[in-house]
Amino acid sequence: MKLNQRCNGWFANVRASRPRKLNRFLGWEVERTHLGRSDDTATSLVAMDPPAKKMRTSPPTLCDMPDTILAHIASHLEPGDVFNMVLSSKKIFCPAGVVDMTANQEEALGIKLVKWSMRRRLNEVLKDARSGFTIDDLFPEEERNLDFVSGQPQMIIAGSAAVRCAVPNGSRKWRPGDIDIFCTWDAAPMVRRRLFQRCGLICGGVVNVYDACAEEVLFNTQYLAGDVENRASAVIHHVEAYANRPTQEAKYNREVGSDAEDSMRLQRLRQSADTWWVGNLTPEAYYNQAKQWGAEVLAPSHRYSTPDPNIGMPGGALGGDFLFDYHFERVGFVQLIIGKPHVKDATKLLRHFDIEICKCAFSASKVYIPAAVETFAGRTFITPARHALADGFMKALNQVKPKFPNGVCSYDYSEMPKVLAKMSEQVWKDIGLPSYNGDQYDFEQKYKVIVKLFQRIKKYYRRGVMITNAPEGALDWVIPDLARDPNYDSGNDLSDSVF
Repeated sequence: MKLNQRCNGWFANVRASRPRKLNRFLGWEVERTHLGRSDDTATSLVAMDPPAKKMRTSPPTLCDMPDTILAHIASHLEPGDVFNMVLSSKKIFCPAGVVDMTANQEEALGIKLVKWSMRRRLNEVLKDARSGFTIDDLFPEEERNLDFVSGQPQMIIAGSAAVRCAVPNGSRKWRPGDIDIFCTWDAAPMVRRRLFQRCGLICGGVVNVYDACAEEVLFNTQYLAGDVENRASAVIHHVEAYANRPTQEAKYNREVGSDAEDSMRLQRLRQSADTWWVGNLTPEAYYNQAKQWGAEVLAPSHRYSTPDPNIGMPGGALGGDFLFDYHFERVGFVQLIIGKPHVKDATKLLRHFDIEICKCAFSASKVYIPAAVETFAGRTFITPARHALADGFMKALNQVKPKFPNGVCSYDYSEMPKVLAKMSEQVWKDIGLPSYNGDQYDFEQKYKVIVKLFQRIKKYYRRGVMITNAPEGALDWVIPDLARDPNYDSGNDLSDSVF
């Protein structure tokens, strides 16, 4: 009884002195409206729901973000980071194999994000190479029907430029290098037209491989630096070199760069080139001169009197002028690798690389990433047959422990022939070569194959790519130079008889 009296007294006191507080306590909201004079007030009560409890909210996830926001995020990330984002999101998840060397149907958003990031990175690599053109110049949208025949790509960008796009950007020792373009025999005229008209390049002739270690161009050798046993000769017809079209002395001298590895090429270019046209011809006059030289090398009457009869084969430039300059003979930073007539898919030209990561490639609408999880993490492996060769050599080397007088390897004055003799016949057969027969010529050819393989393994290791299956001691082995015997001419090439 006393409790009820106290409560009623409290309500009466609060209602008289603080009506707004009481109404809020009872679940009502007070609205004050002024009627007439400022001292006339009225109070109206409006029903109000009790305060809702605060809901626990979780931060937004990738699944909640619009596609445009995801694309914007991906545009600021490295390809490897985009790939990891795709693997970690339910919305855009796709298996790692979707960006492998397979034909995809309707592309999911995750695939598109990785592709966009890779293409953006390729444009950065092209800019770093001082190319002056972009991926859109190489694959113009309006000519997409020419890039594929029956769904098979006719032109792809591969080699170290494509590898550089895939590996983490923090990798080291990536100097501006060549741009390797692979195309089918039928697509070659179309590709040349793009190089001339859209990219501002000029053909310098036919070249197979430039051996920076020997500081010389090796003619009639393997077409691909990663094809040490020249198996790609079954699918590749020839390789053409292209350089920026010079319009002034500074640009002319910059075509081969200032890197130490380019010093011999720069010297050879300056010795062979008459600089009368540099600075004396207007761009239009130089274009007409290059057009005239191009017509000369393509003319049937001059075909076998030109520096190489394969220049411009087949068909020159599709519907346009074939631009050629004798002064840029076998010099350029763009390599056009042209397949043989029976090859109808440009990706088939990549199957003979010695290191798996070198099979990275771009086509007009796809990106090809072998072993994507490993590649985007900056890891790769030596292909099985080449790994068996390298491993067999290192095991034989550790058994013989050869010494090299004067730091060079020779047939007569070093123990390297014993090393090759200890290697099994099978490792040579697996890469398509006959077993070691013990004579001097075969020794030099086999040793060159091994040296080129180890040089490439070391090159990518220096660039920050982890070779996961490198044989023990392979990365630390100091490669001795092959002694040149003045009384014996082994030639610079791996003769066809070897294969």
